[in-house]
Amino acid sequence: MRHFLILLSAVVCAAVSALGADAPSVTKKPVVKIGVILPLSGDNDHLGQPLRELIQYKVAHFPKDSRFEYKLYFEDDQLVPRQTLLAAHRLWDLENVDVLMTFFTGPGSVVAPLAVQKKKVHLMFNFKEEAADATYNFIHVTPMDPIAKLWTQEAERRGYKKVAFMVHRNAGGEMALKALEKFKPTSKLEWVNVTRYNQGEIDFRIALWKIREKNPEILFLYGFEPELPIILRQMREIGWNIPVTSISVFELVYKNPMLEGAWWASFSTPTPAFAAWYDKTFRKDYPLGGAIYSDWVDLVHKGFEGGRTGKKLTGDEFAEFLRGVKGFDGASGPISMDVRGIFVTQPTIMTIKNGKLIPTEGK
Repeated sequence: MRHFLILLSAVVCAAVSALGADAPSVTKKPVVKIGVILPLSGDNDHLGQPLRELIQYKVAHFPKDSRFEYKLYFEDDQLVPRQTLLAAHRLWDLENVDVLMTFFTGPGSVVAPLAVQKKKVHLMFNFKEEAADATYNFIHVTPMDPIAKLWTQEAERRGYKKVAFMVHRNAGGEMALKALEKFKPTSKLEWVNVTRYNQGEIDFRIALWKIREKNPEILFLYGFEPELPIILRQMREIGWNIPVTSISVFELVYKNPMLEGAWWASFSTPTPAFAAWYDKTFRKDYPLGGAIYSDWVDLVHKGFEGGRTGKKLTGDEFAEFLRGVKGFDGASGPISMDVRGIFVTQPTIMTIKNGKLIPTEGK
């Protein structure tokens, strides 16, 4: 009996081995790890959540015959730079991501030095051009200077003579003011007041009264949630119905009815084709920076798939690929990498009509 069981076991093992030899082997693909830091909770979660959905959709629809598996790692920074830095450490130190994406100027700027230290590629939506180095840090956004120039031209075209500024004290706000100041000497606009405010402030009425006393014809606002809607509401509370304008940030709160009819200079406007695709695919309003992150995801796939056969690109090799990108058919039009490490796109004047974002120039 014992000999029979041994013989039976041998026959079963041989049969299993034979079946295994005939079955197709499953080769596990190397993994490209993509870290993404977005505001996914708090006052600005409405900015990060649709971008996460867009990124997840595009990665899920990469070609099935891709040479690599692409895995996403998301971190929430609530648009607070110190949290962005902690999230970057987690993604690089614990998850060892190959590529990292950040959202907006403050968060991207604090991570840029760490990318150099880690020798890892960092992809940004960042108005601070100095954060790009064409080595590990790359920016995809319309630079601030041409946006400021277009804003100044549009304000003059509309016949304004006096402008006041109320700006959030952060990297983006200071960059906007610095860029606008370059065009001040040759402009007909008179700057009657510049007021800065801090994150977390909730009562702006005294500051608004002081600005009002300077008799500006238009008020330039730069800020985010929750301060920007509070300012708009308190303007109405004190009975001040002055027109408002900005650079870029009104896309963050354009559903606010108090912004109906407002205009501003914007960046990286999506092409009609991409805007139509997004609307058809997601059935919701286009997210701030959607074209930028769509391009970043496509470029990650293009770079790694076109790299060395059978081997994943190193950080230096992927950076070399990005430096060589010319005429890429992007979601905001053709883009090429310049020597600074920046994909330059054209600015556009935007307005809000019936709660919708309407481009008045550009594409």
